[in-house]
Amino acid sequence: MTLKNLLKIKSNYKPMVKCNRNLREIFQEGETLGKKINKSNKRVLTPSEIHEFIESEKGEIHYIDMLQFKKHQDIFDTTIYVHKDKLFDIIIPMHVLDITKRYKMIHEYAHYILHSSKGRCYACHKGNTRIEQEAHAFALGFLMPTDLVEKAEKMYKQDINWWIPFFLLPQKIIESRIEWQKNKNG
Repeated sequence: MTLKNLLKIKSNYKPMVKCNRNLREIFQEGETLGKKINKSNKRVLTPSEIHEFIESEKGEIHYIDMLQFKKHQDIFDTTIYVHKDKLFDIIIPMHVLDITKRYKMIHEYAHYILHSSKGRCYACHKGNTRIEQEAHAFALGFLMPTDLVEKAEKMYKQDINWWIPFFLLPQKIIESRIEWQKNKNG
């Protein structure tokens, strides 16, 4: 779907609903899928590999510039639209740093997997809601599986400065995953 068409459709779509599953289960589902996609599992998936994966799942990623984002912020605060035929569109502002795009793509894909069973729907990102926690747990498992986290712990201890290039993720996401590991969250 084109960005122009996305501007017209939001009123015909419903907000996604939480799946209310245990966060540990959701994390493991993300981890299992991430390992299945990442055949080598010795390194992280590149942004282009994630992009190709999303396209193989009938998804399309749109990068919007700052002017479009500002002009249509009420539309683009929603960053995934799922259509009745299970096609979906992910919207990522161009001003999002490259290191954040991997997380953003998988976080939005998690909404598709976990929250889109009811047909035409969208996800709006408003704070630390249960729906966001579910997508976050899936993305953490997908992008930072336990075996790679353990490998990073052995190689770099808790020095986040080395974890950032190892996982190609922002510090905030890495810290969240370390906290998850400590708490065995869920």
